Amino acid sequence: MLPKECKKLLDYLVENSQGDYVDLGDLEDIYPLKSHFLDAYVRFLIEKEYLVYVKNDYGAILGVTPTAQAFSYKEMRFLEIRSFLIRSIFTPIAVSAATTLITLLIKELVSRM
Repeated sequence: MLPKECKKLLDYLVENSQGDYVDLGDLEDIYPLKSHFLDAYVRFLIEKEYLVYVKNDYGAILGVTPTAQAFSYKEMRFLEIRSFLIRSIFTPIAVSAATTLITLLIKELVSRM
């Protein structure tokens, strides 16, 4: 699960990367966060594999670019929520309803004897 500011930053990067990298220096000027927070969020997103560093031939960091995981994180979140709802809410309701119906059926059959 991503913190709120990381989601906002990731949305911004996905919308503005356009298949190319986003320069970290430009990002500090454009994105409205303090520099140390921005660095921490970028590192967090890199650790979670939502972003990767883009480096030149000499190993100097040019910027960051979103990974495929970054482009699909909303869909993944939707699938997680759907799975939770089915597993934790709908399944117990269905089991409870089925148990009640079976109990009523047995009670009716016993009362007819």
